[in-house]
Amino acid sequence: MDSSKLKIVRNSICYHSGQNFQNKIGIILKEYYTFSGYSYENPSSAGGDDKNDGWVKELGIFYQVFSPTNYNSSFGKNVFGKFKEDATGLFENVYVHGLWKTPINEFVFVVNTRDQELPKDSELFCDKVIEELNKKYGSSAKYKLVNFDYIADLLFDLDSSTEDRLMVKLDIDDMINYDNITEKTIISFLDSMAASIKEDMLGDCSGSNYTRISSANKIERNNLVEIGEKINKLICKLHIVENAISTSNRVDPTNNNVTTVTDFVISKYNILSAEKKGVELFDSIVYEMTELTPGLQLFALPAELFVVYIFDKCDIFEKE
Repeated sequence: MDSSKLKIVRNSICYHSGQNFQNKIGIILKEYYTFSGYSYENPSSAGGDDKNDGWVKELGIFYQVFSPTNYNSSFGKNVFGKFKEDATGLFENVYVHGLWKTPINEFVFVVNTRDQELPKDSELFCDKVIEELNKKYGSSAKYKLVNFDYIADLLFDLDSSTEDRLMVKLDIDDMINYDNITEKTIISFLDSMAASIKEDMLGDCSGSNYTRISSANKIERNNLVEIGEKINKLICKLHIVENAISTSNRVDPTNNNVTTVTDFVISKYNILSAEKKGVELFDSIVYEMTELTPGLQLFALPAELFVVYIFDKCDIFEKE
């Protein structure tokens, strides 16, 4: 799977939470293991999952998926607490209650970190949990604490026919052909920001509730110092984008314009970055958005704002 498709999959999955994220991870794992010659099963969630969100019987690999709705300062504590709870429950169900009839060779705990990194386990908390469980039950299980990067490594191994089938099952196959994106899709989303921009862009940043993700170093690293002041000004106005996204999702939850435009921008970055760098690359991405049709040329500022939004989320341009 190439990087453009991978980013589409990442964007369409990682901003879900709870059962939606778990279901999509299950779809990917089932396709991957089928491709690899094994069978992956998702136990029914009815009546509880017995601490098993999916497993590969032939290999003794058990998966548990954690995707919280909210992310706060106690995120790391929540991850480790859930890891211990789920691992303890799984080992007990397998070795005491006789469920699944397969020894645990590996316990894989998948965390949806979205824009964050996995919490550092500097005290080897997870090692100690599994070591104690192995000692208690006489087992020799290994473990992995992973995020979407683990899933990405699996996706790289798939052939084209499996990729196509997976895209259909994830309901994102229509996003692959970027040539089919219409000016109506982009206009519809950029127009939702236009009114707010007129009222909000003239003020200072004191009223912004947007939390910046990238640091100022990213501007220098990507040779964007020449337009750094503009980028920083736009970053403090990115609450306009988030408000537009929130409104779009509230008015029509089935509308995928935001995802479609996001994937369009990422795709153009992947193509253009092979030959262009710095300010030229940034301007070219905005140009690609506004040159689909003359009607889009009225949306240059909203287009810049949205490109900076994706820039700040680190989906395009090199990270610090």
